[in-house]
Amino acid sequence: MRNRNIRRLAIGLSVAGLAVAGLFAVRVFAGSAPAAKAERISATADILDSARSRLANDCLARRGLTLPDEVAASGLDLREFPYGVDDVEWATSHGYGTDLMDQAERERKSSPRKLFLDGLPPARRAAILLAMNGAGPRSTSVTEARLPSGGVVRRSSDSCIAEAERELYGDLATWYRVERVTDNLPGIWVAEVLADPAYRSALGAWATCMRGRGYHYDNPSKAHQDLRTAPGATREREIRTAVAEATCAHSSGLAATARGLEQRYAASVRTKYADEIETRRRLEEAAVPRACALLPQC
Repeated sequence: MRNRNIRRLAIGLSVAGLAVAGLFAVRVFAGSAPAAKAERISATADILDSARSRLANDCLARRGLTLPDEVAASGLDLREFPYGVDDVEWATSHGYGTDLMDQAERERKSSPRKLFLDGLPPARRAAILLAMNGAGPRSTSVTEARLPSGGVVRRSSDSCIAEAERELYGDLATWYRVERVTDNLPGIWVAEVLADPAYRSALGAWATCMRGRGYHYDNPSKAHQDLRTAPGATREREIRTAVAEATCAHSSGLAATARGLEQRYAASVRTKYADEIETRRRLEEAAVPRACALLPQC
């Protein structure tokens, strides 16, 4: 499973929800579609993210508050590997991606929004965050959604983020519900893959391959945890371990097994939640012209 390149920086301090649509779109809408289609979906998601940010800033201005515009990030090739790293070329360059995560964190800390907020008096910063996010579940006006897991999430419907989404998508309650539900779908099929006997069997072959290379791990997560906690872990060690993991993922059949299982389980999950996926797609497609009316890059 691949993440899109990160093009926008979250501003942090509880306003980070402004840049999440693209990852969902590629994983749930594109699936195993050709790269060109995935890129188009990702670009559309970026447009909607940018428009939501612009509308939220306009909302702040109407409330007598200001916040700098978001700044495009540097296109970091951060990725997700829920079943273990399986891209040897990427692992050779980035190991487990700690270099990219460190760079993303540096960019976040030095972003105009973060620096602006950090430089404000505490009361002013709190006022901006309250206006942007609302009072959460304690708000007098709340939108809620029931997740596939059965839990319920709630969010202020009088915040600037909510106002921006209402302007973009029209029906805020429906948008919030389908966004929250569909954002959780990849986690469902990842859990099903990890629990499947075929995946667990392939892990045994992977572990045997890793032992042959001098690494004694039962599964990829233990390798990652070891590198995070081991004293004196070096960049060279990270890359060597990640390359071995990726190489064994292919030679052991783990990567192919995980890919096949994910296609099957993802298809089942998409079918089960087809109405929510289609509703989100419809709302986003209808929002694009509204977004483009605000943005010069459309």
